[in-house]
Amino acid sequence: MSTWLNAWRNRDSHEAAGLVMELMVLRGADAGNQFTLEGPRVLVGRGQPVSGQTNVVRLEDKSISRKQAWICRDSTGTSIEHIEVAANPTLVNGVEISRTRLAVGDQIEMGRVVIEVRARPGINLRGLTEIMEDAARESPITGELNLASEGPNFEETTPRPIASEDYERSGGVSGEVTAVRPMDVQIGELVIVRGLDSADESSFPIFMGTTRIGRGDEVEVHIAELGVSRLHAEIEMNGRSIRLSPKSETNPTLLNGFPLHGGVEISHGDEIQLADRVVLEVRLAAAARLRGDDSRSGLSRRMENKIDLDREIEEFNVMGSFLDVDVVASRALKGGGEKAEYIIVSFERFRAYVSGICEECEGQVLNSNGDELMCFFEEATAAILAGSAILERLADFNRDQNLLGKDFVFRLGAHTGVSLVDLDAGIAYSQVLDTAGHIQKNAEPNTLVMSQRTLDSLPKPIPASVVAEATSDAGPLYRLDEFLSKSAFDD
Repeated sequence: MSTWLNAWRNRDSHEAAGLVMELMVLRGADAGNQFTLEGPRVLVGRGQPVSGQTNVVRLEDKSISRKQAWICRDSTGTSIEHIEVAANPTLVNGVEISRTRLAVGDQIEMGRVVIEVRARPGINLRGLTEIMEDAARESPITGELNLASEGPNFEETTPRPIASEDYERSGGVSGEVTAVRPMDVQIGELVIVRGLDSADESSFPIFMGTTRIGRGDEVEVHIAELGVSRLHAEIEMNGRSIRLSPKSETNPTLLNGFPLHGGVEISHGDEIQLADRVVLEVRLAAAARLRGDDSRSGLSRRMENKIDLDREIEEFNVMGSFLDVDVVASRALKGGGEKAEYIIVSFERFRAYVSGICEECEGQVLNSNGDELMCFFEEATAAILAGSAILERLADFNRDQNLLGKDFVFRLGAHTGVSLVDLDAGIAYSQVLDTAGHIQKNAEPNTLVMSQRTLDSLPKPIPASVVAEATSDAGPLYRLDEFLSKSAFDD
């Protein structure tokens, strides 16, 4: 079992499974297409879907405008905002809107297009880095989380016993043995400004390491207010930086009046608001306030900042293989007077078919972009085995599950490398993701094409032939010439 998928599936039972929001087109020229919502702001409009594009929902139906509506997501929920320049109105559940909240099951109407808001359990690109962070802390021997990497545990304050060798070195005089007395270093405090008139305390200390804020029993800053989540926010000191990160998915965390969507650096005098009532003022000790002030030259400080930035960027690195699965000539597949319900059910079965094979091969579908699926695997071997199985079982799928008059035909592309995945925006910034989408365009119908890097990442040679010379960073492209099984890679 792959490390990152283990970390996801073996989470504590009390953790609720995450839901990924998606849009399913029920009516119009794009009926049956499904789009995964990624990032805080997604444009819905007319145009051709683009491989790897996650911040735009492109529909080919001519009854909607190129810029029809925005889907906005933040810590308080998901909403839709009509764009005034659009020719046709945007309706939600039959009511014309300028802006309104969205919930699972809502139906959005734009021209002749009807879209249903859906949710599925699992992960998307945004969730990928969270899993990798858990996997990085997982012990390779026991499979358990290595809690030592999570910072100090403020509950364990019992001094360790004095070792016998320490006692002997002191000459056997117990009074001369240095006692071990752990302590927490306070760097400031949070002072209640408003919202907790009946609180037992008027201020709370901020310690080096992590200071947790919330209503739960295991936090350092306990706020007895129902609008505050059990773990609402965290303050963490990392190097010279003191950062505030929102943790609640129910109610927002605001800094100086602005909602937070990710971690930000805080300073002396900042005001932290939890939900709609509680406001805390940050008061830092003089040493913490002056930590960034020194006599170094401007160049020296910039070099230090660059090193810190490079380290932060490295935390977003995700190594793995992306497999792009695209339906060939999907418009023709939906044409010929096919019933809308047959189109929708058949395309839902297509997505379930691909998703099931990915899970068999220890992978995960991350993103739906119309009739195209982007899948992620930690190992190149798993990506190629999944692609082979998708093609090998396709005839059975068309016979047993496809309700349409024409068969599903696929093009598959695989590429391997390091991607920079933005946890806040939920998108990959490197070319690995996009390249996988472009590689599949070089595939003949019902074939799999892979990059040189993917081929080199396999533990053994496989039957493959060159279909394109090196034209990009992907190098030469190779077609898989035979279906494979796991035994092909056995020692």
